[in-house]
Amino acid sequence: AFKRLKSLIGLRAPPAKDPRIAKPWILAHFLIALVTEPLSQEFGVSPP
Repeated sequence: AFKRLKSLIGLRAPPAKDPRIAKPWILAHFLIALVTEPLSQEFGVSPP
């Protein structure tokens, strides 16, 4: 499931190593994944 979500939102390395920057960046991307995953299944869209 993690790999699917990772590819769905194009998650890559955070832009900074500082945890105060990296943690919100990762959490924001996972939030996007949680919102878009059901939509991608409903419409049959697959990530590139």
